[in-house]
Amino acid sequence: MPINSVFSRIFVPQVLESDTEDILQEWFPTYIQEVESQVGLTMGTVVPPVNYTSRNKYDALKGEELPKCVVISPGLVGVPTKDGQGKYRATWRLGIGLATVAPDEATAQLNAQILGMAAVAIMLQEGGSLGYVSWVDWQSSDLPIQDQLKQYRAISAWFTINVQNVVTHKPGPAIPNAEPYSNSIADTVSVVLDKIPN
Repeated sequence: MPINSVFSRIFVPQVLESDTEDILQEWFPTYIQEVESQVGLTMGTVVPPVNYTSRNKYDALKGEELPKCVVISPGLVGVPTKDGQGKYRATWRLGIGLATVAPDEATAQLNAQILGMAAVAIMLQEGGSLGYVSWVDWQSSDLPIQDQLKQYRAISAWFTINVQNVVTHKPGPAIPNAEPYSNSIADTVSVVLDKIPN
């Protein structure tokens, strides 16, 4: 989306959640196949997530499609920093939760771990493709749900994502809701040319 020069960029963390979902959906098949290959499984054994959400907690709802992927960004890590031009950069905590089901406990555990490590590799290797991300760091992984059903397993991975140009400290608009500050798109543009003799 175009950024108005009067306001400069105003970053909303939900964009990070949504873009992360898009990257994961795009890259999961490729990365899952590679992890399957490295652990000696037949390609296509582990199904990529079919259900994506940014609900604000990791949980399971009855009847949900599995495998499932939850992407949440609960807030900032540390204090935002300002550069010499007044542009702030900030680091967000981002979590990816994955849940899967299998006929037996051992397979469910393995599939969850494959999904989890595929997500880690995707974020570390493809996460920087987002134009506003400076860097991605992997913080931790765990298996948060182990006792609901033996055939059901979930895993989470946590990252810190540094976002450049979150907001700029400078004078904003002088008058509220004034027309020059809008990013309106013209329906018609008229151009008048004056011919000047050589």
